[in-house]
Amino acid sequence: MRNVSQEHPASDLVGTFQSLWLTEIPSGHSQKLCDYVGMAAVAWANNDYIMVTQYVGKKTSRLLLFPVAHLEDALLIDEHALIPLVPPELRPALRENDHVFIEGSRVEHDILYVSVWGYGQHDKNGFRWHCEYALSQHSIACTEMRASH
Repeated sequence: MRNVSQEHPASDLVGTFQSLWLTEIPSGHSQKLCDYVGMAAVAWANNDYIMVTQYVGKKTSRLLLFPVAHLEDALLIDEHALIPLVPPELRPALRENDHVFIEGSRVEHDILYVSVWGYGQHDKNGFRWHCEYALSQHSIACTEMRASH
């Protein structure tokens, strides 16, 4: 895996774009995974997936999951993708907070484990969920984590 900065003329207002590439060591064959702005955390998930958490500015992050066998079939999980998947009582946290972060931790037995957290107008003291995304069913189950007193 390698990261490449894209060069642009100073007159372009494009920001600092980076690209993530997957390179097969034996053959030297490279394939671009994605472009991003800002920071990205990249991890292997059980040798079948590459997880990329893209931190988009200081207010949000999103998760990309690339199946190694079919990189073009990447799964994108951001706050907009989650809204129709979570129960109605959880949706205001995604819609009404201006800081929402989605981070993947691992994949086990067709389940992608995801943390969703944030804060803002709706949740001034913040919210945190632990979620399990069923890859074959494209469904998610989230548990709210309450602060202990």
